[in-house]
Amino acid sequence: AGVYHILAVSGFNVALLAGAVFGVLAICGIPRRAVAVVAAAALIGFALVVGGQPSVLRATVMGLLLLAALLLERQSQLPNALALATLVLLLWRPGDLWEPGFQLSFAATAGIVYLAPWLTQRLTARGAPPWLAAAIAVSLGAQAAVTPLMVAHFNQLSLIGVVANLAVVPLAAVATTLGMVALLAELLPGPLGSLLFECLWLILLMLRALVALAASLPAAMVYLPAPTLAAALAWYGAVLLAPEVAGSRRRRMIVGALLLTVAILSAWPWLRPTERMLRVTFVDVGQGDAILVEMPDGPRLLVDGGPGGAGRLDVGERVLAPFLWNRPLGRLDVIALSHWDADHSGGLAAVLGRFPVGELWESGRAPAGGAVETVAALSRARVPRRVLSAGQRLRLGRAVLTVMGPAPGPPQAPNDESLVLRLDWRGFSLLLPGDLGARGEALMLERGGPLHVLALKVAHHGSRSSTGAPFLAAARPRVAVISVGARNPFRHPSPEALARLEAAGARVYRTDRDGAVILETDGTVLRVTAWARGVTDTFSLEDPESTTAPG
Repeated sequence: AGVYHILAVSGFNVALLAGAVFGVLAICGIPRRAVAVVAAAALIGFALVVGGQPSVLRATVMGLLLLAALLLERQSQLPNALALATLVLLLWRPGDLWEPGFQLSFAATAGIVYLAPWLTQRLTARGAPPWLAAAIAVSLGAQAAVTPLMVAHFNQLSLIGVVANLAVVPLAAVATTLGMVALLAELLPGPLGSLLFECLWLILLMLRALVALAASLPAAMVYLPAPTLAAALAWYGAVLLAPEVAGSRRRRMIVGALLLTVAILSAWPWLRPTERMLRVTFVDVGQGDAILVEMPDGPRLLVDGGPGGAGRLDVGERVLAPFLWNRPLGRLDVIALSHWDADHSGGLAAVLGRFPVGELWESGRAPAGGAVETVAALSRARVPRRVLSAGQRLRLGRAVLTVMGPAPGPPQAPNDESLVLRLDWRGFSLLLPGDLGARGEALMLERGGPLHVLALKVAHHGSRSSTGAPFLAAARPRVAVISVGARNPFRHPSPEALARLEAAGARVYRTDRDGAVILETDGTVLRVTAWARGVTDTFSLEDPESTTAPG
């Protein structure tokens, strides 16, 4: 709904506390300078109690500067207070400059200070009541300043936030004020405190209902790729020039040109020509698997979704969804689930809730106990499910996908019943065996089939019991990718698996060391990029023995 800021301890809370202390002491007849000193002490104590978040420190420093102006009998200037607060905090903790909380807090305040007076004047001149004009101006000013940051950090843009804030912010102010009064009333004998808390509960219910209503509207929140640096600079250039456009045709043209630049740069990722390369990205999701296959003619396949679920970092929400938005990608044609273990299926719940999905491919084995959220998300999304078995061949664009396992037969261990896919496109081939173990590999060798591949996703994160010598002798991969978490408790990949891969002549890439591993090919050359190390190796698909030096 675009009102998350009401949960942040920031300027409103500091102003409320300082105003309450100032007002009560002033009514008691205490001199103004003494009141300012007591209010400053209260602000410092408040900051110590609630912690050192950037928004708290920024508001506290600005509040102290305004109180210092009272002590010195000088007129305070909000822009100067904000600038000095920025310098003080960065001198103390320079690393905060790169923290989203610091950036959002200072940008929102700067937007209000710089844009709100101009916006209020413009809205009032068009007949808006002064109270309404001021409320809209504050919300618009903050929104304009934080929009590139919100999209960059969270890929989110709220289209309902400005309107929702008109109702939510006053209610939040009433709730916060009434909460303070109720706490003080609890010190008094009688039922007054309990009565005030009951009234507060009703206000909070109204607040929650308003937020839910705003969030439920179609397109209340849209998800976008992170803006380029050029787009962000053009946006802020337009924001800085906006209050100066009155009476200047040239400045209006410059602002218009800057906004047009923002629109073009933002739309380009969606409009640019389709790449002619097949791209396979092994996303770094820690101890789990998540592989995105992007075909040159458009279709996209996501194989597994990384870890998620209760008590875990939700990779689907924190890693996969932002990665997919930034590609940018509006939908997934297929999700293929190798098996239901939480390190493969857990992150899919978040993905299914945020992206349209054409179809789910699975092995047909029963979901594991830790996959409750993913099963529920599948039901809510109404995604068609298709059970695959060994021997089937499917097309994804111009690529051919061959199902290598599981085959019908007696039940096996869950890992050995992984959905195994082989992808072929021009001269490129890739085998994705899930968490297949020694027994599953033996069964696949017995069934026969095209096992020799160019690239192999190493099964079960490089465990000792997978990727055996007979299997590698049949597959003979030149490139092997291990999706594994850094410092994982299982000590994957095992030295035994690494030794077997080395003996087979495979070039090994690991997500714990290399970050995301990206395979790109036009059918004649394969480029493998270890993203974290910034290294790309090139393999010729026409000459099996040819590999260029890293570039």
